[in-house]
Amino acid sequence: MLSFATEFPVSPDGVETIFVDTVRRWVLDSPYTVFSEADLAHFCLDGEFNTKLNGQFLSSVYIRQSEEVVLGAQLITIDKDIEWNTSIVLSKNSDDCWIGIRTSREAVSPAVNLPKAKKPVVVRSILGALSGSLDGDFEVQDKPHFLTNNDIILASRIISGDTGSRLPIVYISVSYNGRLLVDAGSLAQKLSGMAHVVVEPNRPFSQRLQIEVNSSNVYGGALGVYWPDAAARRMVIIPTDYDRVSELRDDIFESIRSALLNRQPLYRCTWAAVREALSRKIIEDLKSSGSKEINDYIEQFDQEQLSIKQNLSDAEREIARLRSEIKKYNAISAPGAGISIKNVAEQELYPGEIFDVIIESLEDAINNTVPNSRKVHILSSLVKSNSVSSHRGDDRSRLKAVLRDYKRMDGKTRSELLDLGFSITEDGKHYKLIYKNDPRYTFALSKTGSDVRGGLNSASDIAKRLF
Repeated sequence: MLSFATEFPVSPDGVETIFVDTVRRWVLDSPYTVFSEADLAHFCLDGEFNTKLNGQFLSSVYIRQSEEVVLGAQLITIDKDIEWNTSIVLSKNSDDCWIGIRTSREAVSPAVNLPKAKKPVVVRSILGALSGSLDGDFEVQDKPHFLTNNDIILASRIISGDTGSRLPIVYISVSYNGRLLVDAGSLAQKLSGMAHVVVEPNRPFSQRLQIEVNSSNVYGGALGVYWPDAAARRMVIIPTDYDRVSELRDDIFESIRSALLNRQPLYRCTWAAVREALSRKIIEDLKSSGSKEINDYIEQFDQEQLSIKQNLSDAEREIARLRSEIKKYNAISAPGAGISIKNVAEQELYPGEIFDVIIESLEDAINNTVPNSRKVHILSSLVKSNSVSSHRGDDRSRLKAVLRDYKRMDGKTRSELLDLGFSITEDGKHYKLIYKNDPRYTFALSKTGSDVRGGLNSASDIAKRLF
């Protein structure tokens, strides 16, 4: 069962020597290895190499033809009734150089439980030894990419999946007070070789981006995963939905890992492509030797290969055409059974807010419409089929709980209000609360709560305007 798969471009400068040294070091430094330096004396030399020792199998292939290089290693290990198979492939030509890493694991017996899938250590080793190259608009690295105020067009290409990259992009928006709700550095390290991590600079940038992409961007501290094909699935992550930051990182990692497994691999970076290159070299060598006995077989083999390649090329063109059609469809289609709501200028203060307001407004309209009328039947059907989130109700309850016994702005009260999305400044005899940094939603709160119901009254007034 395949458990990990990725491909990423690297710099071609000195890549072959560095690649061989890094993979050899990875094999020898593994706590599970049974091989010694002497066992690997011919590892990754020209042609094919195989060795077997105490249940471990190591193979390598090195083919160089003109400007094309195919270099691969495969390590198979049986440990505690689990067979691990890791292949690492380098594919270099005159245009670029790519690394492909795939790991699979199989239980030897049905009673064995497979451990949680992880990113192979060799991914970080290779990225540490080799310089990442450009993948579309972004260089492969283990650090975040920080956008500037001049990168609106680049950000819009991320949202629409038009950056030309193969790896997905994790876009981190800033919160309403301009802070990041996740550690972008640690997330970039965890996803290195699997995805690019991109950070927007500030809230005004997010608001400008909203106009550019018709409100399809993440915002307010949320994270979005965007794939280099607008037809691919997207994902929105809300950091406040997680109790611990580590849970958020693990969830993003697992989602991207799973998606990479189901994506069609870059064939040139697979072990099958390595074996094909080796077979092709053997046949070319036989041709060059003038062996008459196999000339007919070689001719038929060549014809079959041409046919296979032509069919593959036709299939790839059809896939590209279908993706283009899906992209067009996604651009014009709208969710719902014949209901279309155009993007509005208002940016949601939490994901799904506009939808929640619409459904709640429909509920209010039902109470003010002639009973048992066609209008009531339609509105009731819509409300019944579309539930609202609990966000508005939860925040309303939290606000009332915070201000219920309000006497002064102590540390706990301030922390709770900040967590709800309010910024707090002093304004004479009152505090000024601004919700989500939107000056339209500014409220005054007394510095001293003399009235026993003063806090609840303030909470009620605020909740009526916001929730």
